[in-house]
Amino acid sequence: MTAVQSYAESHPVLQKYAYIYHYDKYNRCIYKKLPGCDSVYTIYDAADRPVFTQDGEQRKRNEWFFSIPDGFGRVVLSGICKNQPAYGAESTPLDTVVVKAVWANEENPLKGYRLEGITLSSPTVLSVSYYDSYDFLGKNGIPDDATTAYCETAGYGKRYGDDCKGQQTGILTARFTDREYTGFIYSALYYDDRYRVIQRKGNNGQNGTESVYTAYNFEGSPTKEKHVHSAPGQAPVTEVHTYTYDLANRLLKSVYQLNDKDSITLVDNIY
Repeated sequence: MTAVQSYAESHPVLQKYAYIYHYDKYNRCIYKKLPGCDSVYTIYDAADRPVFTQDGEQRKRNEWFFSIPDGFGRVVLSGICKNQPAYGAESTPLDTVVVKAVWANEENPLKGYRLEGITLSSPTVLSVSYYDSYDFLGKNGIPDDATTAYCETAGYGKRYGDDCKGQQTGILTARFTDREYTGFIYSALYYDDRYRVIQRKGNNGQNGTESVYTAYNFEGSPTKEKHVHSAPGQAPVTEVHTYTYDLANRLLKSVYQLNDKDSITLVDNIY
């Protein structure tokens, strides 16, 4: 009979092939190592939300990835910072702190938010989400003009006033070219009276604009989607997808049209 052997976690075989997880006293995973990868550290706040994570490449650069929620637990800020929290097997540096981002409606490096419970060192914001209102327009590099403004379009629903409580109203994402920051991609989202996104307006990576219009049936399935793409020095490109359904709301047909060219049937289902 072969004797049972035990190995230290540092054993080369385990380091190469094992899935290794460590947990803190609250049974939260604070350390994860997958085969062929360096370990990933996670730090939680007092509300059990992962605020900091760090992989092997980030450790080489003394960086941490941050993910900050608002008061409702919705992640509104994420990016990279130079904080050096006291991470360790028994260390829980944010255990007594509830970290959150509060909308301040101002121009600042955190794109309109202020932090409670923590201070970020040299933060680089990678993504931002806005909720509940459109106060973010006209600030922090997001224009309040035709690029982001709602424009009622026949056949694509109608905006339900400014009532958007609980809904995501804006998105901001950092843009990089050859690992160099080159600005942000932004968009504003508009809803109908059933809180379905009927318009998404913003810019694109070619310094042009993107507009997406969506119509729905009673069941909430999209029946038509129009995507208008523009770039400097080029004619706008319009794509239209049309969807039809049977009485059970199963997709029957999907038709695609580019600009004014003939339509193409992409899907034709029979049930």
